[in-house]
Amino acid sequence: MSNVLGLHPDAISDLEEIRRCAGNSVAADIVVALEELETDPNLQANLLDKGFGTDARGHPTANYGVKTWARLWQGGRDIWRLRCFALERRGPNYRVIYAYLRTQQEFLVLAIVPKDSIDYDDPNDALARRIRAAYDAL
Repeated sequence: MSNVLGLHPDAISDLEEIRRCAGNSVAADIVVALEELETDPNLQANLLDKGFGTDARGHPTANYGVKTWARLWQGGRDIWRLRCFALERRGPNYRVIYAYLRTQQEFLVLAIVPKDSIDYDDPNDALARRIRAAYDAL
């Protein structure tokens, strides 16, 4: 598998905001996690495995966990969310929201945001609207 992991301009802005608000080390940890995903085809293979990384009770079984963003997925958008458990154990609790572009066989990170800023169930949530707009513009 030779997938590419790219960053949407919105995700780059998110990283800059994380750097400003949470510090360089938190942003650097996120970048390192993304670089690891980008360079390891075995890890990339799991990015399309709904439920990867957690057991039936939701407890971590791997370094990261993968789920679809159900509301957007059901709306026909190939959008996923990633939890980096290794980062969470050290404190930061962010979600990496990404799309899989099937025709290009590429992953594109659309957002990197604090978990508590996401309302996955509200279609009018500002982040949900931002993600839909970014995805629809691809």
